[in-house]
Amino acid sequence: MSDLRLAFSMLRRDWRAGEWRVLLIALVLAVGSISTVGLFSDRVRQALQQESHSLLGADLRINSIRPLPLAYRDAAQQLGLRVVNTVTFPSMVSTANESLLSEIQVLEEGYPLRGSIQIADASDINAADNNTSGNGSPKLGHTARSIPARGTLWADERLMRRMSVQLGDEVNIGSLQLRLVARVLKDVDQSVSFVTVAPRVQINMADLAATGLVQEGSRIHYRLLVAGENKQVEDFRNWVNLHIKPGEKIEDVRDARPEIRQAMERAEHFLGLAALMAFVLAGIAMALAARQFIHRHLDSCAVMRCLGATQSQVLRIFLFQFLVLGVAAVILGGLIGWGVQAALVQAVETLRTANLPAPGWLPLLQAAASGMALLLGFTFLPLWQLKSVTPLRVIRRELGVPTANAGLMYASGGLVLGLLFLW
Repeated sequence: MSDLRLAFSMLRRDWRAGEWRVLLIALVLAVGSISTVGLFSDRVRQALQQESHSLLGADLRINSIRPLPLAYRDAAQQLGLRVVNTVTFPSMVSTANESLLSEIQVLEEGYPLRGSIQIADASDINAADNNTSGNGSPKLGHTARSIPARGTLWADERLMRRMSVQLGDEVNIGSLQLRLVARVLKDVDQSVSFVTVAPRVQINMADLAATGLVQEGSRIHYRLLVAGENKQVEDFRNWVNLHIKPGEKIEDVRDARPEIRQAMERAEHFLGLAALMAFVLAGIAMALAARQFIHRHLDSCAVMRCLGATQSQVLRIFLFQFLVLGVAAVILGGLIGWGVQAALVQAVETLRTANLPAPGWLPLLQAAASGMALLLGFTFLPLWQLKSVTPLRVIRRELGVPTANAGLMYASGGLVLGLLFLW
């Protein structure tokens, strides 16, 4: 306790004299830069995950070339997950004059579990035609509140343009005749593959049997889509891994949407590189500030040794000061990081309109741990030199900093940076 009281006393004296300001500023900037990158990357990561899940139409899906066992659906519902089934296959879509190979997507009520489908139906077309105010046409389309009704289908613009069909026309799929009631403006759950080069139409699951296209040897993909809390989804994934059969595959957004996986990986690499640069610059700042601090306190260490202080006492006193400084810098740096990332989001219009989710607390904890690790990794060995200051320096000023193993000092800082890089 006496060492702690002396450490606080010296800290107050050095603060009034301006001794700590450079070191404090360096550490605050280090923690602030790390927390800014961490908080901002956390918001971007959450936004990418949310958007990617909406593009997939769910949090997780099971893809199979055979009808999926009902046990999968039951297990998901027991975990509290929302579940829908879809069926996808290639087939000819025809009218009296045209035929076109298309991707048929058969939907169950409740689809999609994530995201939304934008469609334009007859009411949207009439509203656009009746707009004569001179203020421009209204925004075409709206969010679909359900799936296509029985006896109807939705089609994308490519199919309507290539087959020259309009809303209300009759279209044949297999043995079934359906009425085209909506044009799909924005869809979900589309993987990039050879099949998806073809136009897509969507029909109700209740109409599938009437098409007569589900036969032995048909190229049909059955999908079970689930959505819910992260822990529930992860528990379901673990359960499925124990019961999955040949021909079945678990897919999340990284597996099913390779373009989203690539975008997320690139974003993570870029933000990770920014964090690594912040680590390196913070470490350099810590090393330079610690070196300056040591040179300024050689005389005080020599006087303390003359007054009977042991080497361990000298080390504890200065270590206490650095730890107190570290806690203060972590708090200030975290507040600065939170404010800077918020200002950055507000300053960039595309980010401001993207409605990024609020960051979590984990990046702040990581920044705090990183800041303390940098502080100790780059300053502990220089502090170790202070305890070896000889009392003779009081009368022999030419005695400078005690010699130390420079390689060991560099290795200490490099080890800390290496561990932070891996983390």
